[in-house]
Amino acid sequence: MKLRYFAAIVVSAALVAACDRETASQKVDEAVKTAGSAADKAGEAVSAAADKAKEVAAEGFDAIKGQVEELYNQAMSLVNEKKFTDAKAVADKLMTWKDKLPADWQTKVADLVKKIEDGIKAMGGN
Repeated sequence: MKLRYFAAIVVSAALVAACDRETASQKVDEAVKTAGSAADKAGEAVSAAADKAKEVAAEGFDAIKGQVEELYNQAMSLVNEKKFTDAKAVADKLMTWKDKLPADWQTKVADLVKKIEDGIKAMGGN
């Protein structure tokens, strides 16, 4: 009788332990799914914020694009005429908008400034 009683207790304990493991495993799976979903949502939010930042930057440039192109062309014309001091004054105006310029225009303006500086040096200036 004691042996049957002991066996029943052992079997019951094993069943409870198995159920607890199964429940714990399910809870872990649910936690992993929830964390993954939260990470996906965070990634989507970051991507949306980056897209919005690009859009705002593009709108900022669009507002000044005509002026930037005009000043750039004017400065390039002055460089071609070897009027480097005048070109530098125009380039300085472009540099005030440097943070609003897209990367390709930042490169164009930097190259322009380099041409002007090189021209001034070649003419015997500082």
